[in-house]
Amino acid sequence: MPIDGGLVVGYLTAALLRAGKRWGDRTLDQLLDRLASLVAHRMGRAPLDRLAGNPRSAEVQRDVGLTIDGAVSIDRGFARELAELISALDQHGGRQLVNNVYAQMNVQAFDHGIAVGGDFNYFSAPDPSDISDAPGWVKVCVVLGSVLAVTGLFIFGYTLFTDMPEVGDSDFNDIPPGIPLAAGVFFAGFVIFGIASLGRAMSKRR
Repeated sequence: MPIDGGLVVGYLTAALLRAGKRWGDRTLDQLLDRLASLVAHRMGRAPLDRLAGNPRSAEVQRDVGLTIDGAVSIDRGFARELAELISALDQHGGRQLVNNVYAQMNVQAFDHGIAVGGDFNYFSAPDPSDISDAPGWVKVCVVLGSVLAVTGLFIFGYTLFTDMPEVGDSDFNDIPPGIPLAAGVFFAGFVIFGIASLGRAMSKRR
């Protein structure tokens, strides 16, 4: 498989940030050790030392990743060994580990997840459009608000095509009654939908 130097850097960062500790999965730890040893054996300590000196630097990560890309492009044996290790790391949940490390370092979320500093916690963020676990009144308001908003748009469109006065008519400057009605219905739907969204958010915090 193609080798992504950036992904290799992510795994190396995870290996270096352990500072002699372990991530909890013995196989994963062994694979990270093998990866660091392989890179040091094939490329020397310089890439690892530079990454260890400033693992938070996006510039350093990018430069080391490009250096690895260059090395594997001319050393097919190195590329094969890296590919085997990366595949094994992926199979043992390594991608989530990389996400945890970068989330801890940058306080960012990866893969639509939420990062929590301090303990490398990681959990999936709920889909905002999923209301399956929302209270019953929230579901009713969501449906009602959506129906009213769509109805308001329908009334507006219907009025534009059927009830707009022609140029020269005596009531040309008058606003057709359907327009304010459409605006009122749409606004009511918007308000009800907003109340439902607020109710769902508050129910999630309990």
